[in-house]
Amino acid sequence: MRWIVRPSDPECDLESVTGGKASSLVRLQRLGARVPPFLVISAQAYREMGEGAPTGELRDELSAMLDELNCQGGLAVRSSAIGEDAADASFAGLYHTSLEVIGLDAVEEAVRQCWASYRNPAAAEYRREKAADSDGAMAVVLQEMIHGDWSGVCFTANPVSQALSEGLINAAPGLGEALVAGEVNPEEITVSAADGRVLDRQAGDQPTPLPDAAVAAVWATSKSIADQLAFPQDVEWSWRGGELFILQSRPITTIADVYYSRMIEPWRDD
Repeated sequence: MRWIVRPSDPECDLESVTGGKASSLVRLQRLGARVPPFLVISAQAYREMGEGAPTGELRDELSAMLDELNCQGGLAVRSSAIGEDAADASFAGLYHTSLEVIGLDAVEEAVRQCWASYRNPAAAEYRREKAADSDGAMAVVLQEMIHGDWSGVCFTANPVSQALSEGLINAAPGLGEALVAGEVNPEEITVSAADGRVLDRQAGDQPTPLPDAAVAAVWATSKSIADQLAFPQDVEWSWRGGELFILQSRPITTIADVYYSRMIEPWRDD
């Protein structure tokens, strides 16, 4: 295939080919995380046709390759720009995501919107501020939707207090997009980074708490990812039928100074 890359393809973990988010998903798979099946439209497709919509050969490839995914529950079509989800530039909320996308025409439109979001003024200004890669390219992830019983994010260090000794799990029933967008008040669970003990729980809009088994699995998996990547992570997850799925992971950009100076701080207690 000219434009579409499978996770098993050798070049799929190259950010220059598949962008920051997709290359991260490949690494997560290799670290043992359960990642929903996905395909990637390469950054080269954007370079050659990103001013418009997918046409010609790319449309034919999409039509053929979508059969490799279970599309009955829809697809998540996510941006994967070069430089996205980096340790010093997350681009969180600046690029486009479409959820529950069904059918070839809808997928094409969602891809077009992802491409167009690369050129939006807020994203362009953020790239200038961060002196981001000027390559000007965006890959796109096509991923099977997980309609979770619970969804949320797990920070393997506390992004509010910047304590490395604590983790923070935010959880809400159903899909996690409303939580990420700040549209719902999640349950907040503070855990000990050392052993995963729950230190505090604050109820959200939903009075039912996240099941203990999910709390344990979310923390153990997120901590394992952060340890292997050697940097605190912001992990997006979904819990369905007693199974944990990892949707993406990015560095906690706001904690870099604390993390890199931890060896010389007098409060270090590990």
